[in-house]
Amino acid sequence: DGHLAPLKQVQMDEWKAVGGCLQGTVLVWDRRKNNLLWETSSRHPVELCSFDDTKLLVGNVPACKDWEWYGGDDENDENFILESSLRGSINVFDFSLTSKLVASDLPSICFSSYDQPSAT
Repeated sequence: DGHLAPLKQVQMDEWKAVGGCLQGTVLVWDRRKNNLLWETSSRHPVELCSFDDTKLLVGNVPACKDWEWYGGDDENDENFILESSLRGSINVFDFSLTSKLVASDLPSICFSSYDQPSAT
């Protein structure tokens, strides 16, 4: 499976690919094994998707940003700002804590490198 809407953002490194789409879904893929590692979604399209070794930054912006479409005028400024369906979001997902918690419960054999497997 994959994204059900056109991609807005894509970033890759040596072993993972991250994509964000118009539907608001972010998928993290393992490029080596071609399987889905993690996903999240929002009600708004993904406009920013960036990651490093431990963190993923996702920015979702409402598709309709047209003040006139909303019927905006000076009297409705506050209503426009307070309307939750028109608010975007910025999320930071920190995977460093998760990996430390999981790593402490795994046997040492699970830490061999994918690129340099070893056997005895």
